[in-house]
Amino acid sequence: MRNSFINKRFSNDGYFGVSIYLITIYIIFYLACKLGFLIKDMPLQHYLYLNPYLVIKKLYIWQFVTSLFICDLNTLNFALQMLVLFMFSIELEKEIGSKEFLLYFFSIGLLSNIATFITWHFGGVGYAYYTPLWAIILALEFLYAMEFPYARFLVFFILPIRAPFAVLLFIVLELMLSISPQMNGGIIIGAVKLYGLLFAFIYTSIRMRMKPGKFWSGLLIGRG
Repeated sequence: MRNSFINKRFSNDGYFGVSIYLITIYIIFYLACKLGFLIKDMPLQHYLYLNPYLVIKKLYIWQFVTSLFICDLNTLNFALQMLVLFMFSIELEKEIGSKEFLLYFFSIGLLSNIATFITWHFGGVGYAYYTPLWAIILALEFLYAMEFPYARFLVFFILPIRAPFAVLLFIVLELMLSISPQMNGGIIIGAVKLYGLLFAFIYTSIRMRMKPGKFWSGLLIGRG
């Protein structure tokens, strides 16, 4: 399986700044939704988010793709998402290359959409909307910690913490925020963000051959 079409790396993969373009796209869609743009008398975000009911009943199949480009419209969530994307995406893209970064980004997003659609449909979640951006962000943090294990972050602008431990803290905080009632969350709604970590584990294991299980287990038992 080594050097197969699954894990063969891109040739001439440089840095093209696609993470900045992605952040710009999210900001544009955020502003468009906040300004009340409509499509067929439907709020723009309701047309673009993933909604299992609309996919099944009205065949809004495009939502599996369009939801990749729309962010959370809660102001606090949006600010956090953009901040975290800026913190992790640029350096990660420079490290692995823009083509690999885009493949990772959209693979995690699409797979998370499919898994969330199945989970919500069979889990009895009714008329609910989903964007995979939190799942993607968790996956970016997961990979960043493995690529830069000795980088340090000033958590809360005070505590210098190594990237993997800072990422673990960020993941816990993000999941707590996503399932909180104040953010209209819930266990079955918020927990689907964990699909980002699941598919990040699979991607880094198969395509990038990075042995994430060994990395994270070694970190947690004090050998990383």
